[in-house]
Amino acid sequence: MAFIDGCLSGDLELVSKHMKKRRRKQQLGSDKIAIDINQPVLENHLPLFLACQGQTKAHAGIVRHLIKKGAKTRDSKTGRLGLHRACACDSVEVVREWLGLMPNQIAAQSFDGSTPLSIAAQSGSKECLGVLIKNGADPDVRTVNKSTALYLACCTNNLDIVDILLVRGRACPLIDNQDGETPLFRAATDGNMPIVQRLLDIPLPSACIEATVHSAAGQTALVTAARYGHVEIVQALLEAGADMDHGDSQGRTALYAASQEGHANVVQLLLNNKCDLEPHVENGSSPLMVSAQGGHLKTFELLISSGADLNVVDASNRSLFEICCIGGDYGVLCSLIKHGGVEKRWKIPVYLMRNFKKSSDVGRLQRIQMALRHKTAQKEIHEHLRMCAASIEEANLQCAAASEMANRCELYAEMAKTGAGVGLPTEEQEK
Repeated sequence: MAFIDGCLSGDLELVSKHMKKRRRKQQLGSDKIAIDINQPVLENHLPLFLACQGQTKAHAGIVRHLIKKGAKTRDSKTGRLGLHRACACDSVEVVREWLGLMPNQIAAQSFDGSTPLSIAAQSGSKECLGVLIKNGADPDVRTVNKSTALYLACCTNNLDIVDILLVRGRACPLIDNQDGETPLFRAATDGNMPIVQRLLDIPLPSACIEATVHSAAGQTALVTAARYGHVEIVQALLEAGADMDHGDSQGRTALYAASQEGHANVVQLLLNNKCDLEPHVENGSSPLMVSAQGGHLKTFELLISSGADLNVVDASNRSLFEICCIGGDYGVLCSLIKHGGVEKRWKIPVYLMRNFKKSSDVGRLQRIQMALRHKTAQKEIHEHLRMCAASIEEANLQCAAASEMANRCELYAEMAKTGAGVGLPTEEQEK
């Protein structure tokens, strides 16, 4: 523990006191245990790598002492040097000491291709980056995924590192990685306006602004910025000369991408710059169609007001009216009808029936249960009405019999008043 504390705190006396001598074996069981500096001591880290994490001159002195005593400078698992660790931890004193001892390792690569410069760029170590550039490190070396340090800095959205690489390192912003992505494309995708503006201020050539990325279906920086709704970046790219009608591998332009995602502010900006309303897309769809299918009402109405064709038909021979029905947005369908959209082929019920058949099982079971309950209730109502009708008929018969009996009683009462004996009822009849 004392040895580890010495490496972490920069105490050279603690480190040297417990180091194992080259000609002496480790003495186990004694009061002092000698440490082998080429064996991991904490979390599988070598003593040299622990010392490289420090940021003081004392830590740099320990690094120099360990290297002179024969300590391993490279991790056998990752292939990284202690110099990589120092750059990751912004240990500028250690970086200076290391380069003074072994200047030829300034461009050493690990197993994944990382260089000290790329590690410093990714970690945001500005001072270490400056020292490496001053000592001749090449910022245009392709490292992880064939990416340059400038691209990696754009991935971390660190404007200060980008500025150091461009100004002091004179990094080339035109180099792409193995996927074809340039630093401008990465910054535009992430929506980092300051980095995009810094790159455009160089200025960049038209070939870089219009560069396509094969891993992203041939999108340009403008198309990806429009797809993610970065309106400020779209404006900056247009001012830099980006072609707003340049489509990807399938012909999808910036207007198409913004309409598909429903970014009305980007669509309005592109429409103000007189972009093509009907780009040629492989599947025959248009920006108006994809906005209708996505249910983006505001974008849909912007395109219609700008003169988009309502009679467009895609490669599957589907009209705009059918696309609105498939999208299922009531507001978009009403807007289409309001602007004069009609359907003459009467294919919409087919699609509506398909959507009905694709309804969830839960909804179907609920409809069946409701139908059964309705049928049972109807049977109960009919039975109750039948019983009520029978009761009414029986009551009518009883009323008729009572009326007849009342008439006879009235007749007998009249005969009793006159004293007439003829036709008098017998005793049993009177009862």
